[in-house]
Amino acid sequence: FALISYSLSDYGIFDKIGTMLILKLLALYGTGALTGHISLLKDEQDRMATEVEQLRTENLQSQYAALAGQINPHFFFNSLSGISSLVRSGDNKRTLEYIDELSDVFRYTLQSSDKGMVPLSDELDFAEAFRYVLEVRYAGKLTFDIQIDNQHKTQYMLPVLTLLPVIENVIVHNCIDSAHTMTVTIDTNEHGELVVSNPVYPKQQPPMTNGTGLKNLANRLELMSGRKLRVESNEERFTVYVPLKG
Repeated sequence: FALISYSLSDYGIFDKIGTMLILKLLALYGTGALTGHISLLKDEQDRMATEVEQLRTENLQSQYAALAGQINPHFFFNSLSGISSLVRSGDNKRTLEYIDELSDVFRYTLQSSDKGMVPLSDELDFAEAFRYVLEVRYAGKLTFDIQIDNQHKTQYMLPVLTLLPVIENVIVHNCIDSAHTMTVTIDTNEHGELVVSNPVYPKQQPPMTNGTGLKNLANRLELMSGRKLRVESNEERFTVYVPLKG
């Protein structure tokens, strides 16, 4: 275009046609540059989205692995003590039930890395098995009051192993004995949240914990559902609101 424009200038028509050709050249060049830049930006955006998704997946997998391993040091030896106590009591039926429930707890945690979102019913079944083992450990002074109908159990979804850190938080921060019988209430509300509430019985000595259990759960929930974990606490009750996916 530029060569043609300068050639035409010898005939005195550069101002009319030559200028138009140069403007077209500049327009084509600008359009091409803009299109190329947009294409590069699109490729970069796709690459970054892939990396973010990969990091998100790796982060979730590492958190699942941490949660699955978390139950071992806190729980394993106490579980063995529970079996030993039941064997000494001679209650063979209850011993077998205890072992069955304990097997369900460990099986669920070991398989958690292969799962993402699970039905609420799966988490409640895990909580029931966990409750049975804990009730033996606390001689029946820790109970769960689950007030959820069957429709909501199958309707709602949530990340696997959601209830583990919530239950662990109750045990770690509260005194549970004959003078402080603990009843954990589990229900749903009209906002599509799982509501886990317990009375507050502070221990005389503050627990040695860094509070990562609920923090990790909050991060997982926000990554997977885009909604936030809510906690309400006063001197009488501690309540955790877990967002559910319908």
